[in-house]
Amino acid sequence: MNVLINPGSGPVGREVSWDNAYENIKAYIADCEIPMRIVSSQHEDDDGRYLFVLRNDEYDYQIEVEMPGLPLESVRYVKGDERNILDFPRLYVDGSSWIWYIGTVKKENVKEILEERAEEMREELYRISGQIKELEDK
Repeated sequence: MNVLINPGSGPVGREVSWDNAYENIKAYIADCEIPMRIVSSQHEDDDGRYLFVLRNDEYDYQIEVEMPGLPLESVRYVKGDERNILDFPRLYVDGSSWIWYIGTVKKENVKEILEERAEEMREELYRISGQIKELEDK
């Protein structure tokens, strides 16, 4: 019995290029649910993946994507694809391994992060308001 844990997460293992990775990251950005832009990229490959830092300024949201340097058709697996999902290498998004369509930026994920930030800000505002009241009462 063979057990597969996170297939496609190891080295890409085939001929890769930064040019392929760059074309892939552009397609990845197009598949994201919020606009992203490339902030920086690393041209050295790490097991056949190239690092891109993507950012959305409106939501102050940034991620790192390690994109395989294979041709797009060998990397981009989307929901409903008839090909074998096990044949596709994983992307690393902020260090976690994902298949393409699950690893793209979703509105819901960004919303959750913004909600967490809003709660932290409410707590900080409450703390500061308490300090102001304390100073007024002295």
